[in-house]
Order: sequence, then C-alpha cells, then structure tokens
Amino acid sequence: MTQLDLQQRLEQTETEREALQQQVNALAAENLALKKFAWDEAVLADNEKQDRWMMECTGARDRFRDLETPATDAIRRQWMADGVDEFASEQKMIADSTDGDYQRFSRAAQCRAEFFAEQLRQPEESGQ
Repeated sequence: MTQLDLQQRLEQTETEREALQQQVNALAAENLALKKFAWDEAVLADNEKQDRWMMECTGARDRFRDLETPATDAIRRQWMADGVDEFASEQKMIADSTDGDYQRFSRAAQCRAEFFAEQLRQPEESGQ
C-alpha cells in the first residue's frame, strides 16, 4: 500500500467511525427517552391505582429502580461531562483574558469543572 492508499483508508475508517458514533448517540438518546417514559408510566401507575390493572402495577416504581442500563448510563455521563468540559473551556478563556480576583475565580472554576468532568466519566458504582 502506498502512503496515499493508507491516507484514504484512514479517512474512510474515520468517516465510518463517526457514522457509528452518531448511531450510538441516537440509540442512547432514544433509550433515555424510553427510560423517562417508562419511569413516568410507573409513577402514574403507582399514583392512580384506580382499576384492576393499575392495582397489579403496585410497586412498579420500585421494580423500575432496579432496572440497570450501564451502557446508556455511561453515554449519559459522557454527554454530561462534555457539557462540563465546555464550561471549563469558557472559564479558561475568561481567565486568560482577565487578571486579579476574576482571573483567580475563573481558574478555580475551570479546575473544579475539569475535575468534575473526569469524575462523571468514571463508571458508577453498583447501587448508586
């Protein structure tokens, strides 16, 4: 393979990876929406309990809390961390363009945000 062939293959692979990442993000977004819908329905079922079917759903909220979706939760944490990274970047820009107390406050916010983003990216411990 020539250098040009390798470069083209690399570009193709990157394009494919980006497409797959978009699919993963779309699936995660749908899954989060489904989880919210299921949670809302479980709350409604527990709150109403007016007919026989609703009576059978007693405790639906408790059963729903036991539902584990680690892949979706990891993607959600990544999205949250990305937002915190944006905030940290903004604080860095502010700190780089100011001085005095405002610079110190912005640097502190930047450092704290970077630390928090790192924590968000860590796997959650079971039972939390």
